[in-house]
Formats: sequence, C-alpha cells, structure tokens
Amino acid sequence: MPEYKVKNPKELGAALSYARQTSGIALSELAASAGVDRQYLTRIERGAPNLYSIRLFQIVRKLGITVTVSFSIPDDGVSNG
Repeated sequence: MPEYKVKNPKELGAALSYARQTSGIALSELAASAGVDRQYLTRIERGAPNLYSIRLFQIVRKLGITVTVSFSIPDDGVSNG
C-alpha cells in the first residue's frame, strides 16, 4: 500500500492525483461522484492553495502533526468504488 507524507497542499494534490490515475478513475468521473466541479478538482490536484488548505497545513504544523496519505491499488488497476 503506497504511503506518502504530505506537508502542503501541493504534495496532497500530487498524492490525490496519483491515487486517482493509478486507480483508473477519470477526473470528470471523480468530480461528479464527489459533487464538485471538474475545474475545482483540477486545482486541488495541482495543489493550488486556497484559504482552507493554507490554514489547515498551518494548524497541522503548529500541532506537530504528520499527515500521511495511503491507499490501495486494485489488482486490475480499476477502482470498484
């Protein structure tokens, strides 16, 4: 199971993008199932900072928390949900 420590929005976006692509999920499919606009999801995957993500990582750093993202990759490379 891949595991990534993320320290900022850009690293989190890269991990999310990698997980989505590795799972064989299209950007538009994930956006629709998450109820967000495709362009919004693109900005998240690119790590574009917004007020929420900036504050979130400031709080994480102040508390000394390590954020780790891990995910399973299906054997056939296709997500089942």
